[in-house]
Amino acid sequence: MEAVGTLAGGVAHDFNNHLTVILSFAEFARTSLACDDPAREDLDEVILGARRSSRLVHQLLAFSRRQLVEPVDVDVNETVESVRKMLGRLIGEHIRLETRLQPQLPHAFIDPGQLEQVLMNLAVNARDAMPEGGSLTVATSLEILDDSPARSLVPPHIRVRVSDTGHGMDAETQRRAFDPFFTTKAVDRGTGLGLAILHGIVSQAGGSVSVESEVGVGTTFTLCLPLAQGEAVAACRPEPATRRARRCDERVLVVEDDGPIREVVRRALTDLGYRVQVASSPGEALLLVERAQAPFDLLLTDVVMPLLSGVELAARVVHAHPRLRVLFMTGYNDDTLAVQTLPRAGQILRKPFTPESLGRRVRAVLDQPLETTPA
Repeated sequence: MEAVGTLAGGVAHDFNNHLTVILSFAEFARTSLACDDPAREDLDEVILGARRSSRLVHQLLAFSRRQLVEPVDVDVNETVESVRKMLGRLIGEHIRLETRLQPQLPHAFIDPGQLEQVLMNLAVNARDAMPEGGSLTVATSLEILDDSPARSLVPPHIRVRVSDTGHGMDAETQRRAFDPFFTTKAVDRGTGLGLAILHGIVSQAGGSVSVESEVGVGTTFTLCLPLAQGEAVAACRPEPATRRARRCDERVLVVEDDGPIREVVRRALTDLGYRVQVASSPGEALLLVERAQAPFDLLLTDVVMPLLSGVELAARVVHAHPRLRVLFMTGYNDDTLAVQTLPRAGQILRKPFTPESLGRRVRAVLDQPLETTPA
């Protein structure tokens, strides 16, 4: 596990940089095509493949506990639909996949990549339990207890049930199902870590997972996921068209030593109406700040750069321009970026990102009330 974590951690930075470029330029190309252009479907597959590739490192880092978990407000139904095709490929054509999704489901609060990992893990287990075929059903619902005294002990939550018609488990196997390294599979078919990691993911998110099974009938795993906060749920719903069309004109200084990513950020923010200047190094950025005729509104900088880090650059610039907002970009996924070392608890945008997610984060940082710089 340590070796796998070291390997994944070593390649994560460069890999996420490359994926940012692939995702972004594919998005640029897709938006330039007519709605009925067949090339849009090809680009959709490119984007989907890039996102899957991002999950590979994410999962390796999670396996070795080097992945920084980032829970956000997640549309569970949308997540199930987004991985449905992948689940179908995992289980094979001999197994029928069904979804029963409650409409207008509130958002859950969990790391979206880890939720996808959980669903894929359960699908693989179900496939192995149905070698001769069967059915796999993923159902979602909002669970709110009645007015019984227990209601205060079990708050409303999102329930995800993953059921199969496989060979099932006896009582002893159910009792040990989530134990690390426990498996009923052949030596070359499983490590016994899948359900243990699943249990850890859901528990870390503040939820719970249980299993019900009957030999010869099938198995059902039930995930209980915490609801997102009410205000956060509303913020994640689609914005009105008038707000999406808003043009921005703030001055943004982009500092990134990777040329393709620098171009991605420049192009994406310029398309949104921001007045963008770019620098390939912290030294160049300091000169631009010094010579600027008007102050910048936002510093968007990579963290790890030669000679001077983005954190050190931000500290210098914020000291001279206290009203400057800061957003950091990074391809690293671990917790080496201690929040307390960043100016104003520095906002972090993790790679890979898309032009859309970049735009949302930049707008969110600019719209936040300006905090005073901590001593």
